[in-house]
Amino acid sequence: MEINNQVPSNDETSAENFTSLAGRVYLGERELQAEDLTKGEAILRGAVVVEPERYFPTRIGPKELYTKAWIEKNTVKVQEWYTQNQHDAYDIEMMALHDGAVKELFLRLYGSKKIIGVMGGTSEYIPRTSENYKNIARICRTLAVDDFVIATGGGDGAMEAANLGAKFSRYSAEQLEEALTFAEQYPAGGTEPEDVKFYKALFDKWPKQSLNSFASSTWTYTDNNWLCRYQARFFSDAVAEFLLVDNSNCGLIFAPGGPGTRFECGLWMQNQAYAAGSGTDFAKPSVFLNTYYALDSLYPSEMNFALRDRAKSQYPENSYCNSTYMIELGKENQHIVDIFTQFANRYYPNGVSNGIAPIVPKVDPTQRLPINPTQPALVKAQQAAKSAVAAYVTKNHMTVGIGSSADTLEYVVAEVALLAEANDWTIHCVPATQGGKLLLPNMPLPGY
Repeated sequence: MEINNQVPSNDETSAENFTSLAGRVYLGERELQAEDLTKGEAILRGAVVVEPERYFPTRIGPKELYTKAWIEKNTVKVQEWYTQNQHDAYDIEMMALHDGAVKELFLRLYGSKKIIGVMGGTSEYIPRTSENYKNIARICRTLAVDDFVIATGGGDGAMEAANLGAKFSRYSAEQLEEALTFAEQYPAGGTEPEDVKFYKALFDKWPKQSLNSFASSTWTYTDNNWLCRYQARFFSDAVAEFLLVDNSNCGLIFAPGGPGTRFECGLWMQNQAYAAGSGTDFAKPSVFLNTYYALDSLYPSEMNFALRDRAKSQYPENSYCNSTYMIELGKENQHIVDIFTQFANRYYPNGVSNGIAPIVPKVDPTQRLPINPTQPALVKAQQAAKSAVAAYVTKNHMTVGIGSSADTLEYVVAEVALLAEANDWTIHCVPATQGGKLLLPNMPLPGY
C-alpha cells in the first residue's frame, strides 16, 4: 500500500511544504535552523524535537512506575509546572512521550496480571469512618490475597479504601481490622495535610507494600493516596482513565461517587458493548455497590442499554447484562469476591495473556460466510471489502493493515487471498484492530 506523506491543506500551493518528517529527531534549534525549519513546523510534520536545555519536571522516560517515595518528594513540583504554565507544542510533545513511556511500563509490569478496577467517589461519599469504606477494604484485601491487582484512580474515599485493602494483602485480616480502627483517628479524608499525617502514621505501623495495590492518575492532583506499590502518573486525563478501563480485565466495582465515576461507567459500558457485541471479547463483571446508582438511574440505564444491545447482538450469550450486578456491601461481601474469582477461574484458567482473553472460536472453514450473500448487511460488507482491496492492494509484497467488523474483515481476507493467488503475490497482512488479531490467524491467507 502506497503511503501518502503529505498533510492535506486548504492552501493548494502549500502541500509540497508538508512532506512528512516522521522518524526524524532534531537536537535543539541549531539542527532545525540548518534545514530552515521552525520547532512547531517540525513537530507538525511528525518529527521529534529534543531541547536538552529545556526544563521538564520529571524524566520523559521513567525507568519505573512512580513509587510512594518519589511521589512524596516530587508531586508538588510536577503539579505546579503542569497547572501553572501555558504549554507550547514542545511541552505537549514531551508530555505525550512521557505518558507513552509510563503506559509501556505499566503493560510490562501488569499486562499479564488479573486486574479489577475500583471506581468510586472521594471521602465526601466514602469517609474513613463509614462501613462502606471498611467493607471495600475487606473485599479488596481478600481479592488481592488471591493475586488480583486492585487498580484505582489513586484518590481518597472509595479509591483509598480499595488500595488500603490491597496493601494489607501483605498482612492478616486481623491487622487490616486494626488499621481500619486506626484510620478513624484521621476522619478528614480529602484534605492534603490530614491525609499526609494519616499515610505517614499508617506506614510507621505497617510499612509493607503490595504489588497488587495500583493506581492510575494525573499530575493535576497533589492529594493522591500513598497506599500503592506503584502508580502510573500521567499528564493526560484521557490516558489515565482509559488505562484503568481498558486494562481491568477481570471487571469493575462501582462504589458510590460523583461525575467522575459516572463518566468511567460510560467508558466501561462502551467497551463492554463493542467487545461483547462484536464477539471479540466476553463481557466482564460490573458490580454496583448498594442501591446508590439505582437511585440516580445509572444502574437501570446501563441494564436498559445492555438488554437492547443483547437483543441485536450476534453473540447474546456474551452480553454485559449477564454480568452486571447490584450487591449490598456488608451482607454480601463474599458474593462479590466469588463473582470475580469464578470469572477468573472460568476465563483465565491458564493465566492472563496481555490482559486479553478472547471468546471468538477458531473459524471452521466449512462455516465461513457465504461467497454470494443475500442478506443486505452481508452484501454491503462484501461490497465494501471488494472496493477497499481494489483501491489499496495494488502490487506484490505489500504490507496491509486489516481491521474492521468481523463480517467485513472476513470478506476482506477472502478478497486479498483471491488477488494474491491470481497474481502469485505475497501480501503481508497486519491486524489493525483487536478483531483482526483474533480472526486473522484462523483464516487462510498467503503471506500472513
